[in-house]
Amino acid sequence: MFRGPALRMVCELIAGFAPDVVVSDSEPWTHRAARRLRIPRISFDRYAALVHCDLPMGRRERLWSRFELLAYRWLMAGTADRYVIASFYEAPPRRPGVCLVGPVLRDIVRDTRPVRGDYLLAYFSNGHIHFTPRVEQVLRASRVSSVVYGTGREGVDGTLDFRPPSNTRFVEDLARCRAVFSTAGNQLISEAIHLRKPLLLMPEDALEQRLNAEAVERLGVGLRTSRTRVTPEAIHQFLADEPRYAEHFPDRPADGRARAVAAIERAAGELAAERQGGNV
Repeated sequence: MFRGPALRMVCELIAGFAPDVVVSDSEPWTHRAARRLRIPRISFDRYAALVHCDLPMGRRERLWSRFELLAYRWLMAGTADRYVIASFYEAPPRRPGVCLVGPVLRDIVRDTRPVRGDYLLAYFSNGHIHFTPRVEQVLRASRVSSVVYGTGREGVDGTLDFRPPSNTRFVEDLARCRAVFSTAGNQLISEAIHLRKPLLLMPEDALEQRLNAEAVERLGVGLRTSRTRVTPEAIHQFLADEPRYAEHFPDRPADGRARAVAAIERAAGELAAERQGGNV
């Protein structure tokens, strides 16, 4: 904001490369540097859906979204020239230049074949906050075998198998679980839907995660709860309803990677041509 040494360094690096277009996720330094250098910007980030798409919201959420919109635009140095948004659910854009693609999946997820296991995969993006003693007690009281990620703990303790961070093993556990109990991040939801795993979501206290959890309920592939409402009985009921959730998974899971690449390349060509005053 104050054009200090960090921003000047990013500006010098970008200017030295002399790009026609800058593509970035929601990374403030890159967006601010590109704007200062008057280089067209393509924003490839999930959060833009909350700002540039029509989403079903209640009065409280819509009011709160206005504050988040102002903060987002301030961080992103205003409005980018184009937006490409990876999302597991549809949302009509509010303005031109916004393109929604399906979820962008990692190779390891695309190449993994799911099987139905007998355990619950529990994942908490900020386990020190969301894996509270009460949540742990609920999981133990449910007596459901659970593989738990995101807590910083390791080892088997009763019905809970705590595991360290690992891309490969996590995807293997996700593909072989019966269902998922987690916070409501877009990427994990996208991967769970791709692998046909019902979701019991406990969203973080953030607008995006609340909207993600609501979308999962609308799609019929899971259920939302909270740290204060979840109970052993709720977990058992969620698992008992597994066949009902399974009916709503798409026959052919969406993967927006090809659409995202095409949208970025198309937008980059248009913006570069406009900047150079000709065809690229």
